[in-house]
Amino acid sequence: VGSLCFCSAASPVPYVVEFTSPEQFEHQTQASTGQTTGSWFVMFLSNKEDCNKCRDGVASLESLAERQLGDVIWAKMNTELFPEFVQRFNLRFFPTGILFKDRKMHVFVPSEADTSPETILNFVESVSDAKEGETVPPVPSLLNTLSAMFEKQANQSPALIYGGLGALAVGLALLIVVSRLRSRPNELSAKAD
Repeated sequence: VGSLCFCSAASPVPYVVEFTSPEQFEHQTQASTGQTTGSWFVMFLSNKEDCNKCRDGVASLESLAERQLGDVIWAKMNTELFPEFVQRFNLRFFPTGILFKDRKMHVFVPSEADTSPETILNFVESVSDAKEGETVPPVPSLLNTLSAMFEKQANQSPALIYGGLGALAVGLALLIVVSRLRSRPNELSAKAD
């Protein structure tokens, strides 16, 4: 008599990987460069004390990893330490899980208080190779990072930004005037010759 087994493929790593830097995240997941290290489910967390769902989500990841459930590597990242990931992946709620698979990302935002291991595993297993996902955003360049910082500062204190831009404009105008005044004596002596 045959038996049916509704079993998951085994997770390659029996613990939850905790990313301690953006460089480690990129190196291990290869999220934006090809994902040759396999599929990753990363839970992006807020370490704020009132984030009970975050604590529950981490417990669920630990349970899945310990039981080696799911054909993925389970990981977590504290967005309080690395806020650039909030913008890069457009994170609005915490926790948010992202499955990085086949050069795509599939976003999992748990419903009201449901961060159970079963719910997370069902999500991961529901993402087939054919299921469309979003393109993984590239690693932000220095220019993108500076632009985002400027935009954030402009939204928080526009008077400071406008004052700085005004001072910059006045400085440039003075620089132009001074350079023209300095070049005038040369023009006058050239005409006298």
